[in-house]
Amino acid sequence: VEGDRVKLGITAPREVLILRQEVAEAVKEQAHLQELLASGPEPESFEALRKLLAEESPDSPAGEPPEKTDPE
Repeated sequence: VEGDRVKLGITAPREVLILRQEVAEAVKEQAHLQELLASGPEPESFEALRKLLAEESPDSPAGEPPEKTDPE
């Protein structure tokens, strides 16, 4: 242990990234989530969710989704 660093005995140039397995897995998971978010939402998924929520809402008539409103 030197200051706030721990030496593990790995010899590599400073530019080589060395991560513990759980950290590497978390980095991969975050990269995958970023790809999904970057690809944009699928309109069909939002429509299906809207219908499902409308069916469960006590404020809307049974089986009928509420009318669409523009968010702008």
